[in-house]
Amino acid sequence: MKDIFIAWFGAIVIVIIAVRGLLDLAASIEYAQEIFPWLKNITQSKRGYRLLLSLTCLFYGGTLYELLQEPPPFIPAIQNPGALPIVAVAKENRDLREKLAVLTEPESPDSLRRRTVAVAAELADFWVKNPPPYYPGNNPNNSDPEKLKAYTNWSVRVDRTYKEKYQGPLLGIIRTYKQLGIPTGYLEAAAENHIFGEFPYSGAGMQPPFCQVDEVCQVRQLAWFVDSKDRPVVTF
Repeated sequence: MKDIFIAWFGAIVIVIIAVRGLLDLAASIEYAQEIFPWLKNITQSKRGYRLLLSLTCLFYGGTLYELLQEPPPFIPAIQNPGALPIVAVAKENRDLREKLAVLTEPESPDSLRRRTVAVAAELADFWVKNPPPYYPGNNPNNSDPEKLKAYTNWSVRVDRTYKEKYQGPLLGIIRTYKQLGIPTGYLEAAAENHIFGEFPYSGAGMQPPFCQVDEVCQVRQLAWFVDSKDRPVVTF
């Protein structure tokens, strides 16, 4: 739209210049005829008039051509006082790219939240694959020696497996959250003093436990409170 406006404006200016040139030409011819009477004889004939007009048009056409060939004058741009200098914009761009690069870096496979989810998944899988046998209880009528022996053997086996395989990594994860200022409640004491996550599976008949009474679920929820760089995302 801007280019069309400029083209029309230029055409109007050229027409005005041409009309003015013709008027000047007519006035000049009259003046020249007064100074040089023999020109009057030339202009009175059609052939002479055409020759004079052709020479005049050639002169003005050449002048116009020379003007069009000249480069346009340099017009310095007026800086907008509200706009930031290009240096400041480039620096801001660079800073934003650096921040974006940090936020989009791939998460480490050994990040805290990934280790948390992994150990919780392993513990849950362990309890599903190692369900407790029927517990005889304290009722003398249910004190079957075979059942009691099976339950005792199961307790010894899962206690040994838990302490050898899960207790160390689990305590390390819980204590890391604690050092970051994230509340862990009784989870550290539970991991130290009994087989972690056993209660829902041994006391609920292998029904899906609620997270409020499931220690494994509570550990898994800790992963929500750190980002991919092990930084707390909530201030407590």
